[in-house]
Amino acid sequence: MTARRLNWVLAIALVVMTTIAAVSAGAAVFMLRNPGVIVAATQAFETYPRPLRVALRGQLRARARALAPEIAAYDRARTEMFEAMRARPFDRQRLDAAMADVRAAVTALQAGTHEILADAIEDADPELRRRIELPRRTAIGRYRDFIGR
Repeated sequence: MTARRLNWVLAIALVVMTTIAAVSAGAAVFMLRNPGVIVAATQAFETYPRPLRVALRGQLRARARALAPEIAAYDRARTEMFEAMRARPFDRQRLDAAMADVRAAVTALQAGTHEILADAIEDADPELRRRIELPRRTAIGRYRDFIGR
């Protein structure tokens, strides 16, 4: 291999490694800034036995297109809510309407994901369903942690 070709290979390797490092650092910063998101997502699935989690992931992948409109509606509603929060002059009616849209979008998204969850559980072996655990932390416990009590 010539020196010039080796330089190109090393340059490409450097770009790839730098990109991987940047993505990894971004993920680490996100997790540090948003530990609640990671904990909530983990807790939401850890109550189910591993085989059921695998089935649930499969159901979610299979129905990704069906959930896409609800996810997009939720994203749009949240964007509008945050825009209303930052608006000058502040318009309480706009914010209240945006928050109502977020609640409606969350409800629609939850309905879709609950249907997927129910289908996965319906198809599961009764012994596997018996192993579903109660969440370790209650909603009131998470609320108290959040407000500092």
